[in-house]
Amino acid sequence: MKINSRDIGDLAAFFQEAQTQGNHFLCYWSEADYFKKEDLQAFNSHYDAVEYCYENSTDRDTYDITRLSPVQEAVTHFRVALKDLGEKEPNVSFRFDISEIVQQHDFKLKFKTMETVQNDKNIAYLENQLLKTGFGDIPRAELISKIIEGKGSFELHLDKKYGEDQASAILYLNKSDKGNYFFNAYDLAVKKEGEELAFKQTFRINYGNTFTLKEAYNLMQGRSVNKDFIKVDQNNKENNKKYSAWATMDFKNIDEKGNCKVVKSSKLNLEQALAEYPIKELNNPQYKADLIDSLHRGNRQMVTYLKGTDEAKMYVEANPQHNALKFYDANMNKIGLSIKSKSPGEANDLNADQKVSDNDPTSGNTRTITQKEHRTDEQQPKQKEMPKRVRKVG
Repeated sequence: MKINSRDIGDLAAFFQEAQTQGNHFLCYWSEADYFKKEDLQAFNSHYDAVEYCYENSTDRDTYDITRLSPVQEAVTHFRVALKDLGEKEPNVSFRFDISEIVQQHDFKLKFKTMETVQNDKNIAYLENQLLKTGFGDIPRAELISKIIEGKGSFELHLDKKYGEDQASAILYLNKSDKGNYFFNAYDLAVKKEGEELAFKQTFRINYGNTFTLKEAYNLMQGRSVNKDFIKVDQNNKENNKKYSAWATMDFKNIDEKGNCKVVKSSKLNLEQALAEYPIKELNNPQYKADLIDSLHRGNRQMVTYLKGTDEAKMYVEANPQHNALKFYDANMNKIGLSIKSKSPGEANDLNADQKVSDNDPTSGNTRTITQKEHRTDEQQPKQKEMPKRVRKVG
């Protein structure tokens, strides 16, 4: 890397402002031919600097982090040297090796070697990524020890229980040509109580298209997850497009590696669908927001259903394939409910004509509460229990 005399003034002003604001860390584009102001960013927090470097680094571009003061001192040195030259050579370039500048700094013992800084960046970035994807319970010491070993790839493991279901995840991390580790994918195996075989699926860690651990579990239970995805343009990241959609696992569409295809749909407007039913939580703005957020993440959520002056506890989940909602009683039997009465004077009764029909592989019994019966869930006659259909992958 070089530094040009024409850029010295802007660089000096940049460092002066950074120092005034109390910044101590400098992020720079290490692949650049010239050291320029537009390729720099200063931070007070080491964590913020680390996050900035990793958010802006790609296979072709790399951002590194260093202490600000040694580089500022070097820029000041070149500025003084240019003044001595006067106006005889207004456009000159000098060699500008940042790692060498840091190493030769008077207080070099206070600064970490570039290798240690790189490991610190990588650890901080991976910790943040694991936390955001639902793997924050993995011990930090385990992650650090794996990175220090320096192998080309390594695995991390996490076991978690959801109710009576046992979920086991294997995380795959690989080392890039530049020496940094990246979290690329994870396998999730879900084993239900009393069953010998586990249902397995591989989930990729892709920019803007990653499912968290809980979202992946919900998908494997036959539920749907709504989130913002990114359609990536490999040739021009400026053309990347963000879109919102429901993701659902297609248990009948399996690839050569044994993974079920995840299909997307934009049919269901959750807030509008919920408004069609007399659900008590919708009357409280905070409860409503929490309910919508939970259903978007693929959860089956308990709600309070209003039946005239009575209340009934039941569960609801999103069903975007049929542009509808699924309701369950306290025993997780599916039930059919009518939409909310349009006239304020009419009762919010249960509909005898609406039936529930779908291919949910994780569902149990299905029954419909009729308007004529108008009984509570506990009073409803039980239908003969049907065996659950669960797809198993060895």
